[in-house]
Amino acid sequence: ITGKMFDEVWTTTLKTTAGAFGGKPIIPAAISNMEVKLESNRKTYLNAKYVNPAKNRDIHVNVDTIPDTKILHFVITNGARKHDLSIKYNDNYKFWEQGTFFEIDGTSLGETVSGKMSGSKNGDVNVVQMEFEKGTKSSSKLIQR
Repeated sequence: ITGKMFDEVWTTTLKTTAGAFGGKPIIPAAISNMEVKLESNRKTYLNAKYVNPAKNRDIHVNVDTIPDTKILHFVITNGARKHDLSIKYNDNYKFWEQGTFFEIDGTSLGETVSGKMSGSKNGDVNVVQMEFEKGTKSSSKLIQR
């Protein structure tokens, strides 16, 4: 395990290796020769990587904030599988009066994804409505509490 900061970027790496020797390895293949790496400037981006050849994993997660907006951009890949999503959020603590908590747009495994989560207040009852679409499928849910 290593951790360091360079040019205001924090990096933490966990890497396991199992070298060849004249017997059966005592470390299971699922956790030997793998790497987990986190990198962030703690302000505008977070990058994560998980590589494990024994489990056929090569996962990369990149999260960026778009300056002067309330948008997070996520790109998640595992080999050829890719998700590319933008989330516009409301950071106002009075979001019940504002309406929308967040909106999402992008692609997931080649299909278009969109949706939103909004809320309102009716007296003492909080109402949350979620609407999401992926490709040709859509889902909607209403929660009252």
